[in-house]
Amino acid sequence: MTESVLVCSVNWLGDCIMSMPAVAMFRSKYPETRIVVLAKSALTPLWSMNETINEVFPFDDSLVGTVRAAVSVRRMGVDRAYIFPNSFRSALIPAMARIKRRIGVPGDHRVFLLTERIDGFVRTGRRHQLWEYMAIMGLCGDEESIAACDMFLSDWRCPVKLEKTVSAPITELLDAMPTHVTVGFVPGSARGPSKQWPAEHFIKLGRLLIDAYNCRILLFGTSDERKHCERISAGIERNVINLSGKTSLPETATLMKGCDVVVTNDSGGMHLAAAAGARVMAIYGLTDPEITGPIGNGHRILSAETDRKGRDIARDSKEARDALYSIAPDRVLQVLAEMFGVRR
Repeated sequence: MTESVLVCSVNWLGDCIMSMPAVAMFRSKYPETRIVVLAKSALTPLWSMNETINEVFPFDDSLVGTVRAAVSVRRMGVDRAYIFPNSFRSALIPAMARIKRRIGVPGDHRVFLLTERIDGFVRTGRRHQLWEYMAIMGLCGDEESIAACDMFLSDWRCPVKLEKTVSAPITELLDAMPTHVTVGFVPGSARGPSKQWPAEHFIKLGRLLIDAYNCRILLFGTSDERKHCERISAGIERNVINLSGKTSLPETATLMKGCDVVVTNDSGGMHLAAAAGARVMAIYGLTDPEITGPIGNGHRILSAETDRKGRDIARDSKEARDALYSIAPDRVLQVLAEMFGVRR
C-alpha cells in the first residue's frame, strides 16, 4: 500500500516557498509516497503550482473550518503529518484526525499534540529557515544527510509550474512598451514598513535605471499594495507599468521570470521571484538574509550596516525604517549594473 503523508503548510507566501525544498527533497527520496498539503485557502494557488505534491487540501481557519478539515483528513487515511507552523491550531487538526505520527517543532502549548518533537535549528546547526522544515521532515538528522541536503540545494530550482500565457489586458500593456531590459520592482511587504525600502528610493532607482538603460519597470504587488505602487509609478513617471492587483499568482511568477532582475524587499514577493527562476536583488534592513534570504543561485543582497534582528521585528520600527533608508539607490544601481554585466 502506498504511504500517504500530510504536510501542514505555513501561513505566509515566503515561508511556504522556503518550505518547498524540504517537500521536494522528500519527494526525491520517497517517490512513491502520496503527499497532501493542508493549506489555508489563500495559499492554495501557490501550492497548486508545486509539481512535487499530489494534492492540496484547502481549509479556512475558523472553528468550523478546523473541524471540517480534521474530519476530511481523517477520511484520507494519512500515515503521518509533518506540521510546519508553530501554532496550536496547526497541530490540532492532525491530532483531531487521529494521525498516528505527528511531527513538528514544540511551541504554543502544543507539546501534547505532537508525537515527535524536533528542534530544527539545533539539529542542523544551520541558520536558514529552510533547514527547520528539512529537520521536521527527517531529512537532515546527521552529517551525512545534511551533506545530501547541501548537494540537493547547490543547484536548487523550485518546482513551480509557470503560466504559458498571461491575460490579454496584461499582454497589451507589455506590448505597448517594448524594451530590451525589464526590471521588476516588488516594493511591498506583508510585514509592513519595517521591511519596506522607502518609496522615494524605489522612485529614484527607477529613474536612474531608465536613464541608464532605457529599461521598463514592472511593479508587482497585491491589491492591498496598489496605492503604494501607484505612488511609486507616479514618481517614476515613464517606462513603468503598475501590475499591482492585476495579475494572478501564476501570472506574477511568469512575468517575474521574464525580468532581467527583480528588485525586492525581504518579502514573499522576493521568494516568489526566486522560485520562478528570476535573478533577485534583495534589500535587507534589520532582518537577517542568512535566515530568510532568497533560495537559489545568482541572487544579490544589500544589507544595512547594522546589527541583525533575526526573523521577528515590529511591523513599524523606526530603527528598521532608518536601516532601510540608509541603503541609497546609487548603491543598488551599482549592484544592478554588475548583474547586467556592465560596471559603471
